[in-house]
Amino acid sequence: MGPPFELPATVLYLGVAVGLLLGMLVLALRIPVVESDPSIPTKGQLGFGKFVDDFRQFRSWLPQLWSYPLATMVDMFTLSCFSPGVALYIYDQKMVDLGFGISLHTDSFFAFYNTTNMMGGLLGRYMSYTLKPRHPLIYTVFNVIGVLLLLTRVPLLAPLSTFLVMLGDGLIYGTVSKHVDTAVPKEFNLTALSYWLFIGDFGSIIGSNIISYVRDWVVGS
Repeated sequence: MGPPFELPATVLYLGVAVGLLLGMLVLALRIPVVESDPSIPTKGQLGFGKFVDDFRQFRSWLPQLWSYPLATMVDMFTLSCFSPGVALYIYDQKMVDLGFGISLHTDSFFAFYNTTNMMGGLLGRYMSYTLKPRHPLIYTVFNVIGVLLLLTRVPLLAPLSTFLVMLGDGLIYGTVSKHVDTAVPKEFNLTALSYWLFIGDFGSIIGSNIISYVRDWVVGS
């Protein structure tokens, strides 16, 4: 959105929309359908019918998973409300004063902020498949610490705050995905993932809808 391209936000949103549509086409037309995997019994039923049947058999998969979306709710709340969320309102001047007589243009500050955001997510996803399996609620401590660092309103701590939030995000997503693959019967895989993501996204809905109230609390109206 800045130099040298100077793209308006509308172009970026349209680009994302086109990318999503292309992804749907690739999934529908180019990804092969596995017809006869003996490890995934479908009982001759696919689509919405299987989804309903899986929910009727919830005792076969829900007990292994029911509490895991709670971690994702916390994670998505911190992402949508604080990372970046409220950070965009805390640092909304032309320059960001880093202290020690150093100031940085806000665009450059957020470029670095977003880079640490990305690195936290990558590291968390990598670590989630190397660490000993734990309940993902444990990893929300990174999200909470990241939010607290942001609320100090110390510019030098803001990149670290988003790194920790995204570290928690990566650990939670990877841990839940791995748990579904190893603990949930394969025939219920898609329904279990859908349940996890559906419940978890309530956190992002809440977080995105209260940003204005949190902003008023943190920086004033």
